[in-house]
Amino acid sequence: MPRMANTTIITTRQAAEQLGVSHSRVRQLCGQLGLGQVVGSTRLLTDRDLRSLQQTERRATRPDKSAT
Repeated sequence: MPRMANTTIITTRQAAEQLGVSHSRVRQLCGQLGLGQVVGSTRLLTDRDLRSLQQTERRATRPDKSAT
């Protein structure tokens, strides 16, 4: 992963792997939340963007059935 001014830069595919969601879901969330920077045909995300996605996904998921 390239680093820029102490910030890690990753692709949406790498973010999807880290979050355990599909690449399409990451792209959808980035579009809705205005996260990342498009360079050519690739959207690049900072570690700050990734944290925002993690918080969003955590809120968006259904509770575990075993918890009830």
